[in-house]
Amino acid sequence: MPFDYKKEYKEFYMPSKQPGIITIPPMNYVAVRGQGNPNEETGEYKHAIGLLYAIAFTIKMSYKGSHKMDGYFSYVVPPLEGLWWQKDAEAIDYSHKENFQWIAMIRLPEFVTKEEFHWAITEATTKKKMDFSKVEFLTYDEGVCVQSMHMGSYDEEPLTIEKMDAFIKEQGYEPDMKTGRYHHEIYISDPRKCAPEKLKTVIRHPIRKSFSSVNQLPFLESAELLQNLDKLHTTELGVMRIKKNLSLDIDNVVGWCKAKIKSENASVLRKGKNWYINIDDCIITVNAYSYTIITAHKENGGTINARKTYIE
Repeated sequence: MPFDYKKEYKEFYMPSKQPGIITIPPMNYVAVRGQGNPNEETGEYKHAIGLLYAIAFTIKMSYKGSHKMDGYFSYVVPPLEGLWWQKDAEAIDYSHKENFQWIAMIRLPEFVTKEEFHWAITEATTKKKMDFSKVEFLTYDEGVCVQSMHMGSYDEEPLTIEKMDAFIKEQGYEPDMKTGRYHHEIYISDPRKCAPEKLKTVIRHPIRKSFSSVNQLPFLESAELLQNLDKLHTTELGVMRIKKNLSLDIDNVVGWCKAKIKSENASVLRKGKNWYINIDDCIITVNAYSYTIITAHKENGGTINARKTYIE
């Protein structure tokens, strides 16, 4: 059975219609940049889509040729995605699509390195006699976002965005449409085969803590970690490392770490890809994307710069 990213990563591709906060790990894409109205039949956007799928399927079907990609697995080509913005504007103005700046993109499987990507460009150029000079290998590190499944036409997206904005305000966040972070759409439905009112589109916006909430809601610093404690795990090496570092004589290291993290005396700091939990003179490090407990060690007299987390 081919690997289907939509089914295996439902948290990214099939979110609820109700807004939710999620941390998106870095992903690699085949991408094309452009500008202008995406609805123009002979426009730049339509041409870009053709380029993307040509490369995506060159990679997907590579197993049938003589070139073998290390780690290749059978998969379903992920859905089309798009990053959208307008110059000098903090929000999307749907009434002026001619001002759109965009990056059209399709997620790449993990086995596709930059070297394999460049092979695919050369292969497609030779076989299809097309110019793929605008196609690029893009790594997008999206970070903390709010997302929702929008049901309906693209022009009705502002209604869903209003709900997303109201939700994050309640949670102590605000939109973060700074350089390098954009309005993000994932097209689950094919508009050529689906009525406008039935279209499914994931809408995702980057967010940040609002200035007014930093002192009022210290719990937000660790809310995502606390809500996902059941996902915490570690490796055999991790168990050995933690027991050695802390001189622990216990079997359930993961359970011990969970109890420490839940303690009302725990301080939690999210920095980059990890959480750092400071409790009882030790520091526990947890990967924020995989929830793997990487290590735990004695504080050695130092203190980590984290806020107090209050647990009821």
